[in-house]
Amino acid sequence: MYIRNLSIKNFKSFKNFSNVKFLYPEISSGRLKNSFDKEKVKYDNINVILGNNSTGKTAFLKAIALSTLGPAVTDLKDTIRPFMWVRRPLNKNEHFSHIDAYFESNPQDEAPFEHIESSIRLEVVEKFKDKISWDHPQRKQWHPSLGSNPAAAFIVGYGASRTVELPEKFDPIARKGGRYIRINRVRSLFEETYQLIPLDAWLPKMKTDNPGRYIQILGLLAKITGDDHFKLTEQLEDDQYIFEKDGSKIPFNALSDGYRAFLGWVGDLLFHIEQTCPSGKKLVDNQGIVLIDEIDLHLHPEWQMKILPLLAEALPNIQFFVTTHSPLVVGSIEWQNIIYLKTDNNLISKPVREKRNTYGLDSDQILVSELFGLKTTRNNSVADEIRILSFKASNGDSGAREKLMELMTKGKAI
Repeated sequence: MYIRNLSIKNFKSFKNFSNVKFLYPEISSGRLKNSFDKEKVKYDNINVILGNNSTGKTAFLKAIALSTLGPAVTDLKDTIRPFMWVRRPLNKNEHFSHIDAYFESNPQDEAPFEHIESSIRLEVVEKFKDKISWDHPQRKQWHPSLGSNPAAAFIVGYGASRTVELPEKFDPIARKGGRYIRINRVRSLFEETYQLIPLDAWLPKMKTDNPGRYIQILGLLAKITGDDHFKLTEQLEDDQYIFEKDGSKIPFNALSDGYRAFLGWVGDLLFHIEQTCPSGKKLVDNQGIVLIDEIDLHLHPEWQMKILPLLAEALPNIQFFVTTHSPLVVGSIEWQNIIYLKTDNNLISKPVREKRNTYGLDSDQILVSELFGLKTTRNNSVADEIRILSFKASNGDSGAREKLMELMTKGKAI
């Protein structure tokens, strides 16, 4: 299942917008057509949400997650508490919010309909608490996702706080089944303390139980991490995988915070892909939606430049939604991939897509564009000094010209 468009009313920082279209993978059968098929997009499975702090980037991901749960969203009352999701301050005539979405099904959903709709309603019940309910007359189209088919309406979501559970505390029975399995796959978006599934708690068993898929997982892990990074050695010491780079071997828990955070959610994602991939199907062909808040978190700049192309190419049939504050991430994609959250004077956010090239621009060019809104990438006092020297140099002051050149090329001591 892929989400095609989204409409929101009175949810968090969003007052009212309708039919924001998304990119999703094109299927060779021709059954699914990309929303932007008039213009070819290199990475047609990548959607990047940009905006300043408090514009609603995380809320946007949560809205997608809620809509993709379908009628199962009513189970949230037993797991995730809706806390001030309806936009405050309240309008005296509107104490509710709506999230409406339109989906395209794919074969693994086993859905009786090609197009599937979702409508979620939130109502204020107390000062800070809301009630969530399913608000669409049709439930039949969602029956496969509510039944025993784990591949139907596949979605996984990751919040900015991505911690991994200790292998000795991991309960595979609880993670692989149960009434709330689909909610648990997006729970990290809603609960900072929710822990991800450790790679060394499930992958070693795959080597003997399903060698074919084990090899596929190793291949996907290598593709997603890319070159010049620590590689999985398949060796275990004290029940921890050993990673190697340039001859140095390090157990998972001894890796840097950045590596552990990245490998943590990637390992969790590969677990869910393997668990939901239909029998006889390659893991790379699994279809669904993945949401990642702050994709650039802990990543070195060089890795930030590569992460979206790596994900898009390793998992071409997954529809990705990510948020970021990194101009390096933005410079790796095209304008069609970007949804920018604009705010007005009332702090109301609205998603827009502007036809403005970003692919190939350097960080400074992107940071001073409307997407980030900086006036300069230099320190303010240095920028003021450059303006003064520039004015003097333009009026023939040769000394100012020399100082200007030195300041712009070498910087200055504090």
